[in-house]
Amino acid sequence: MRATLSNIEKHWSNCPPELMRSNQSSLNYIRDVAARTGTNIARWNLVAVFGSGQDANLKTDHNEINRLFFAKMGNGEGNDEQDVVVSLDPLLRNSLKSWSDRILNDQRAQLESQVRSHTDNARMNYTRYENDLRTAARFMQQLENIRPSEATTQRLAKVEKELEEVLNGDFWCDPIVTDNFLWLRTASDLIITERRRSAGIDMQFNAGLLAVRWNITGTELRVFPYKRNKRHRELYHPHVDRAGVVCWGDAAQLAAQHLQNWNVKDLLLILQSLLVNYNAAAPYIQLNDLIAHGTPMRASTGSLRTAYHDRDAEKRMRREDEPDPSEDSIPDEPADPDDI
Repeated sequence: MRATLSNIEKHWSNCPPELMRSNQSSLNYIRDVAARTGTNIARWNLVAVFGSGQDANLKTDHNEINRLFFAKMGNGEGNDEQDVVVSLDPLLRNSLKSWSDRILNDQRAQLESQVRSHTDNARMNYTRYENDLRTAARFMQQLENIRPSEATTQRLAKVEKELEEVLNGDFWCDPIVTDNFLWLRTASDLIITERRRSAGIDMQFNAGLLAVRWNITGTELRVFPYKRNKRHRELYHPHVDRAGVVCWGDAAQLAAQHLQNWNVKDLLLILQSLLVNYNAAAPYIQLNDLIAHGTPMRASTGSLRTAYHDRDAEKRMRREDEPDPSEDSIPDEPADPDDI
């Protein structure tokens, strides 16, 4: 039984009202998780992923739905052939400029909505006619004179400068901007170390390549497995949970400030230290458990796969007069309607 967003409710037509409400509540929660994570689930087989095992009914436990959702995001099959390397200059600069354009478009849409609203009110209510027309004219004047704010311009310049400094090191590489997200990945396999000579402990774990997704227009940063990763109980790093959320420990307040202020360099330095140094006091999973029981993960999919393997997304960011270096290096993937 294949039940997607477009047809799953048809499978509930004969359900008792109480079961119908339960299924609808679970479906609404799944939609909300997809919206908050920017994940397209239109082609997901919802019964196969979230089914309770009884006909087309869905699980009701939100924690279980979360676990299944992020497992679906992180464990699908991806293209592991070759990375798409995006240079900082000029492609990243063009992408950073697109953020400014996006902000302008949002402001423009809000002002256009205000113009329509006040114009309509003026037509419907004669006593407010002149006042609403003046208000609409004021918004129209703002719309005509809209320009990037100084704060936005300064922030984007700050991000660009600090990214250049970060990429001069040898830990982070391949910056890509898609939608509202900045992606970076580790330049080489991440080696997590725990050394406590007094206890006779000296352990290392190869966590593979990890990728960072930062919503710079908000305050969210997550870490995802990218290549050559291992997991145990759905966990692939001692200080990163199943959803990619980082446990900052004592640096939580400082990290939150850097996120809020777009301090790219300082935040990534803290994250680098956290990823390579194991803190035995508060891990999501013990390092020795990952070493002893970690099993290889499949290649990344979803938004991470799009960021590093979707050539169409890259071409949308690339200037028309630039050649596409990936044209001859990355084979086209066959369309698979069941590959969700």
